[in-house]
Amino acid sequence: MTRARGVLAGVLLVVLVGAAATLLLVHHEPAHEPAQRRAAASRECRTPVLTTSADRTWRSQGYVVDQDLWNNHSGTQVLRTCSYRSWTVTATQPDTAEDPDVNSYPDVWRAFPASRLDSFSEITSRFATHGPGAGVYDFTYDVWIDGIADDHAIEVMVWTGNHGNQPHVPRRGTLTSEGVPYDVYRAGRFIAFLAPPRDRGRVDLLALFRYAESRGWLAGSSTIRRIEFGVEICKTGGRPLEFAVTDYDLTTG
Repeated sequence: MTRARGVLAGVLLVVLVGAAATLLLVHHEPAHEPAQRRAAASRECRTPVLTTSADRTWRSQGYVVDQDLWNNHSGTQVLRTCSYRSWTVTATQPDTAEDPDVNSYPDVWRAFPASRLDSFSEITSRFATHGPGAGVYDFTYDVWIDGIADDHAIEVMVWTGNHGNQPHVPRRGTLTSEGVPYDVYRAGRFIAFLAPPRDRGRVDLLALFRYAESRGWLAGSSTIRRIEFGVEICKTGGRPLEFAVTDYDLTTG
């Protein structure tokens, strides 16, 4: 949603035992996946360097972890930050009768000095998250182009995990990038790519921007101003729920 901000595939392995054919259902993970899971788990925020309920930020290594209570409606939120790769929030937001409205977007972001889209050869990112599986929320990238939350800005969102939310704009097509299918939504200066929910993975953001450029929604001269990743929190049923980012990185070139 604009400011209004915004499977697992099992592998069938057929094994022939003697003359009989036995079908074994095996979930295949790449050899590096267990190591990635251990690494992400090791970065769970256990000894925070910042704990706050205020709407404030924490900076490190060119990144900013942002509490971002930009649209809060009487809710509370506690941010615990260990690093830009590892932070959690405990949020309490009331349920309302209206469609879910984003109350906050705790996130990590990196700014760019008005860098042209056609100057990049790579913009990729990896992430690992954990949500409560209750309430209404979505984990998402939020990329600001040609401005930041102003009348000139184009907002591009890439949802990686969704629980009960929806983009509220027309669906315009589909795209598959790095084996991940996306439904593509657009209205005005807002573009959203929605993938099946997953709690960790890699996103080729530049490939998604190139797709938007091929549709005439972006131009090579468009300038990237900020890339953010976090969780849009809408409702928690009036009870505290915890949301965590346990791994994050952004690579550009």
